Amino acid sequence: MRVALDMSVLGDGYADARGRTGVFRATEGVVAALAARADLDLRLVSGHDLAREARARNYAVQAYPAGVPPFVSRWRAPAPLAGVMRPDSRWRERARASAFARAVWSVLKPLTRTSRPSLVDHRADVYHSLWDPLPPIEQTHARVRVLTLYDLVPLILPECVEESVARYHHEIRASFRSEHDWLVCPSASVRDELVEHLGVPPARVILAPLAADARFHPEADAGVRARARARYGLPDAPYLLSVATIEPRKNLAHLIECFSRVVAETPGFDLHLVLVGREGWKTERMRAAHAASAARRRIHFAGYVADEDLSAIYSGARAFAYMSLYEGFGLPVLEAMQCGTPVLASDRSSLPEVVGDAGVLIDPTDADALCQAIVALVGDTTGRAARRLRGLARAAEFSWSRCADRLVEGYRRALASA
Repeated sequence: MRVALDMSVLGDGYADARGRTGVFRATEGVVAALAARADLDLRLVSGHDLAREARARNYAVQAYPAGVPPFVSRWRAPAPLAGVMRPDSRWRERARASAFARAVWSVLKPLTRTSRPSLVDHRADVYHSLWDPLPPIEQTHARVRVLTLYDLVPLILPECVEESVARYHHEIRASFRSEHDWLVCPSASVRDELVEHLGVPPARVILAPLAADARFHPEADAGVRARARARYGLPDAPYLLSVATIEPRKNLAHLIECFSRVVAETPGFDLHLVLVGREGWKTERMRAAHAASAARRRIHFAGYVADEDLSAIYSGARAFAYMSLYEGFGLPVLEAMQCGTPVLASDRSSLPEVVGDAGVLIDPTDADALCQAIVALVGDTTGRAARRLRGLARAAEFSWSRCADRLVEGYRRALASA
């Protein structure tokens, strides 16, 4: 079976490490799992403009230096861009290094958006876009087109999404043709939403739960944990951890308010709150909650944390709190469990599917319940040890090979019906 995987989003994360959030991790895991299979003839592609293809190709070159799976170019660079678009080009670094390079790039960049796909043959049985909109049918050259949709946030919680994100989600959904194309989703929760809100035939939905990367593991070395804390200015003290982009859907203002209440109402409760994640949008309420907190000196914004440090940060936490109002899957919860960290999570959307009975699930809007759960989970040493073991066992039920099995099974069903 010949499969073309549009993995453009990996190029974006390769160009800017701050973009290596949930979708990047999910895409990277899927590509690696499918690349390991002997029953697929895999090609990596980028279905968009020339600049994004260059970034995707650069990712493929560093991730798969032997050229297996191969990256198939679909775009031809106009003569002025031929040099800067080579895989070994340092055009990004040059553009950042000098005003002259930035000025030149500002002139050349529009050419990348008006380029046309080349006639390079990349015909496939299946064309699967792992995040971006599907290209026009005549450009995919495949018997079956498949699109991954991780969530329906703009439809379920439009007030939590900035305009550019909502617009991009609309482009993704608009590229799907329900009478011909197939959809992949990471949870039964999203599958049901696709059927209810978009009218997608259930038979055309492929359910493929994600997994946590193998880099996430219990870090037992106290020295490694201490060095990771020091790199991000975190205290040598017990802490409650959350990992999420700072935006309304993650419900961080509520977490800050409840943490502050716990500190105020529980004398001698020695706990800090660590928030890992880059700043997103509509952060006013969260910032106001932080400014109003009497415990703000115990609240630490770590910002972006490099992949190599995350296991140590997860492993050093007394517990992991994830009070998101909506998730298509919730990879940080799985990463925390795989690191042996007890989990306290929202009981909404897909999160119960991921956590199972391994963690504590509560209503993410119930302040009393969250305060009580923080005190109970952090203060109960025996209970935390049991949650740790259950979390490790639960995380082991998810793997990228199982995800790939589901995808390939879906590809076969799609081809059989084509």
